[in-house]
Amino acid sequence: MSTEDDLGDKAVLTILAEVPDARTCLDAALVACSAISGSTLVALHVRVDPFDDIMPTEEVLTSEQIRAMELQAAREGQILHDIFLEWVRTARPHSPARWLDVEGGEVALVKALGSRSMLNVIVNPETVAGGHTRKAFHACIFDTHRPLLLVPRSYRAQPFRRILVGWRDTAPTRRALEAAVPWLMKADRIVILSVGRYGRSELKTAEDFFEAKGLRCESRSIDMRTDTSVGLQILHEARIVNADLLVTGAFRYGEVIEWIFGGVTEDLLRATSLPIFMHH
Repeated sequence: MSTEDDLGDKAVLTILAEVPDARTCLDAALVACSAISGSTLVALHVRVDPFDDIMPTEEVLTSEQIRAMELQAAREGQILHDIFLEWVRTARPHSPARWLDVEGGEVALVKALGSRSMLNVIVNPETVAGGHTRKAFHACIFDTHRPLLLVPRSYRAQPFRRILVGWRDTAPTRRALEAAVPWLMKADRIVILSVGRYGRSELKTAEDFFEAKGLRCESRSIDMRTDTSVGLQILHEARIVNADLLVTGAFRYGEVIEWIFGGVTEDLLRATSLPIFMHH
């Protein structure tokens, strides 16, 4: 079994939380690695402690139930490992690819390992049924303080050539933009989009950022519509410019508040068919 020490200095941590989406995550992580010289793709499988899935109000597990859950986790881990080995054989990754299998609490391990990576990659939790992806996503966004590449289930590997930046002059968006520089430098086209009445004045901050980096960009400012959400407007503009990556901040007001009352991040999670590069 691998240990946490196997994580490299320039690791792109690919969190394989669900069997059906493992190859999708690996493909997206490999695309991300192409922008980072000397990067290593680390495929993470967490063999979840059975007690990590039990609510405090639920009854105590029997030894038979615990054993059954452990066997299920072991089977899932073996399937994921087989998928990884087959992917390495067929994809022939240009960056070193490592398998990392650890046992314990999912949130704690994703936090510990994800905080040491350059980038974390996971499938969009809104497109899968399992709860493990949502837990891992939550840990990536709120606990690692590292950027996250969120991959839709329908993703097909292609370079991130046309990038749309969903701009709002907030700390999460600025962090996302700074972290995305390696990918922005590889792009053929960058479009900065601001939605709302203050968009034109807010765009100046982003334009200054790109000028300082020596990157060319286009700016678009659109009015906020009353018949749809900002998140859906951003995705509509992404289709117009044929973007293959969206860069944005995440959960400005917190996950629970945005889930209950609505927010840009939750709308993007529910509706996107694009990979999203985000930072909280």
